[in-house]
Amino acid sequence: MGAHDAIAGGRCFMKPRGHSLACAILVAALAMPGPALAYIGPGAGLSAIGTALSVVFAVVFLIVGFLWYPLKRLLRRSSAAKRGAGKAAARDN
Repeated sequence: MGAHDAIAGGRCFMKPRGHSLACAILVAALAMPGPALAYIGPGAGLSAIGTALSVVFAVVFLIVGFLWYPLKRLLRRSSAAKRGAGKAAARDN
């Protein structure tokens, strides 16, 4: 029986076998982690915290750089255009 024989009208009549067993084994393995026999000293812990904070701040500054400064330029242009239009209207009067 070929692969085309199992598909009729877009429906597959072949049931995956062992899929639910594999999922159950995976869930059981992830639910029962072994103990972590490790020690992180104060120097390594502070270094890890500092690195994590640096990455967070770098991402924040990246977002600010890509979003805030173009918006700031756009706002400056629009306010300069309004000031220019106001001066032109004052000259006409």
